[in-house]
Amino acid sequence: MLITETVTVGSPHQEGLFEDWLRQLWPFVSPGHSSYSPQKHIYAEFRGMRLAGGRLIRQKGRGRTLTVFAPQGQDRKKPAPVALLQLGGRISVQQQKREFTLERGDFAFCDLSRPCEMERSGEWETLAIQFPASTFQPSTFQQALARPMRTDSPSDALMFNAACGFWDAAPVMEVGAQGLIFDVLRSLTLLTTAFKVTPETHRNIRVDRAMAYIEQSLDDEYL
Repeated sequence: MLITETVTVGSPHQEGLFEDWLRQLWPFVSPGHSSYSPQKHIYAEFRGMRLAGGRLIRQKGRGRTLTVFAPQGQDRKKPAPVALLQLGGRISVQQQKREFTLERGDFAFCDLSRPCEMERSGEWETLAIQFPASTFQPSTFQQALARPMRTDSPSDALMFNAACGFWDAAPVMEVGAQGLIFDVLRSLTLLTTAFKVTPETHRNIRVDRAMAYIEQSLDDEYL
């Protein structure tokens, strides 16, 4: 059976920091992150499914929240690839000196081992896919970061619709088949416009290995 997790937030506490539910929701990037709401009352529900080294997390809420990921030390040396699929409302994201807004039918990739900010307001709903750390080649994934995509592109729509379908299907899938979910999603991810092959990706394998070492082992996000 799938391991499911549910976290519900009714109102702020501890001066607006929601660190308790953040640790449950994103345990692979704690400490060094927080969430704040300027409102006295918000509503948020987070449902997650752990499978095959990753997670599917459905987030739904009402109210304004600002989530800041600022990993420190060892947390920054291991990639934390996440895809954000917007099912309703809006979410504004800032990472890698890029700012963008996702609306219904949009999605983008983030690395939560690097500084990232997310702001939500009004009513919102997001499906987050936490991929296993070793899913993507680091240098390739970094090129795809913070590049919003929309389902008016056939290849992007294929990824978006498949991910939503897996959320519905995963609870009734056999345990042995759960690992195939991330195999399929990884293949579809590499077909999205953010992962389109560019001349920069045609490098000597030694260069790729050097880039991977820098990104995973050196504590400097700008290298």
